[in-house]
Amino acid sequence: MKRIFLICAFISACFIPGIKGQESPVEKGMAAISEDIIKAQLGFLASDWTEGREAGEKGEFIAGDYIASMLQLFGVKPGGDMQRGGRSYFQNFSLLKTLPGDIHELNLKSQIGNSIRKTEFDYNVDFVFRSVVN
Repeated sequence: MKRIFLICAFISACFIPGIKGQESPVEKGMAAISEDIIKAQLGFLASDWTEGREAGEKGEFIAGDYIASMLQLFGVKPGGDMQRGGRSYFQNFSLLKTLPGDIHELNLKSQIGNSIRKTEFDYNVDFVFRSVVN
């Protein structure tokens, strides 16, 4: 939820080009942000329509398209991958899905000078790993 709030705050700050007057860009941006605007944007992004925004799922694409449309609406230049006609608001990458094995280990190595210290953590005592399997 914190991540969504930061995204919406960033989108709201992009209202700068649509405000008229001789205000500085910071003043214009701050004047464009309101509680109602943030609530409206967060309301949509957190709604059932975006289905939890899980990576690689339909809801993530809906939320991404919404954010890209807001950036475009407020004049933010895209900086993503090249597509027909110029840059996109998106960057393509491969998404890998893995499942954990039966053995869970967590070790920490720290080095101070020439001395190396290794700390081992016990599973279900010092740390827990839970995978979500659909």
